Amino acid sequence: MAVFCPNDLRAWQLLQVCKECDIHVPHDIAILGLDNDVIVCGFSNPMISSIDPDTPAIGREAARTLVEMMNDPDFRKKTLIRQVNPNRVIGRASTEVYPIDPPWLSDALVYMRKRVSDQLTASDIFDYLDLSHTVVNAAFRKVLNTTVQKEIAAARMEEARRLLENTDLKTAQIAERSGFASATYFVHTFTQAHGISPISWRKQHRQP
Repeated sequence: MAVFCPNDLRAWQLLQVCKECDIHVPHDIAILGLDNDVIVCGFSNPMISSIDPDTPAIGREAARTLVEMMNDPDFRKKTLIRQVNPNRVIGRASTEVYPIDPPWLSDALVYMRKRVSDQLTASDIFDYLDLSHTVVNAAFRKVLNTTVQKEIAAARMEEARRLLENTDLKTAQIAERSGFASATYFVHTFTQAHGISPISWRKQHRQP
C-alpha cells in the first residue's frame, strides 16, 4: 500500500500512527508527502519522501498576478486559474520499497541503491541476503527478468543520471559515487548505453 498525503505534517502524523499500530514503513505502507519541508521530512524516522512544489515559481506567479490586479481595473471580473507545476519528487526512506514478492527481493533492490558507490558485486548481495546464489538468481530472473549483476549495473547508471541532472559534480566524482571503477570506464559505458556522453546528457536533462 502507498499513501499520498496533502502535506508533510500529515505524512508525519500518519507515520506516528503506523508506529503505534506496528505497521512497518515503507514495507507495509509507503508514505509520500507534499511541500518538501526539510525539517519535518529530514528529522522523521524513517525520513519522509515528499514532492517539491517549486515554491519560488509559485511566488513569482503570485507576484505577476498581483501586478496584473493592480494595473487592470477589470481584473476581478475575469475567471483566471494559474497553474504552477511541481518540481520533482524528493525520494527518502519512507518510499524505499519495491512492490514485489518475495519481500527480500525488495530489500535487495533497496540495498543496491543505498550501497551503489561501494562497487558492489553479486556476491555482496548474496551475503547481505544470506541466501544461496541459486535462490537469488532464480528470483531475479523470474520476477524482474534480469540478473543480479545487470540490476547492479542498472542501479549504477540510475545514480549516475541522477547526479548528472541534479549536481555540478565532475565526471570523475560522478563515476566514483556511482560505483564505476574509473572515470574512463564510466564515460564509455554511459555513452554506449545512452548514445551520448555524460556531459551531453547533463546539458539536455539538467534540472533547474
